[in-house]
Amino acid sequence: MRARLDELGRSQPVIVNRSMDVESWRATEQDLRSALESVATLVPALSHSALNEYLDHNELGLAFESIVYELDRVDGVLPQGTIDSLRSAYDRMGQWPLDAPYREACERVHARGVASL
Repeated sequence: MRARLDELGRSQPVIVNRSMDVESWRATEQDLRSALESVATLVPALSHSALNEYLDHNELGLAFESIVYELDRVDGVLPQGTIDSLRSAYDRMGQWPLDAPYREACERVHARGVASL
């Protein structure tokens, strides 16, 4: 997404290719759903339900942070596909700066996936 200045000099987003944005959004959602489904037995049912609700309402950033947080709390080896799906979603969302607790959880989760290779 690009930005342009409006008549008052404020930055305004400009969608360059709407179909590409929709495709990217859908692919990101699919990555997050894949990551969640691959660890369904590790995440408590109540959390699993809430995470799916975030995805159902297009809260992809919140879903990403929450999935990482939940995975950081569980024991067990994480499938590499889960890590790959989370990395793909994060990259597609523009690698926005995560708050410290989520950034640290993300690093630990990623390290667990790398360690399982």
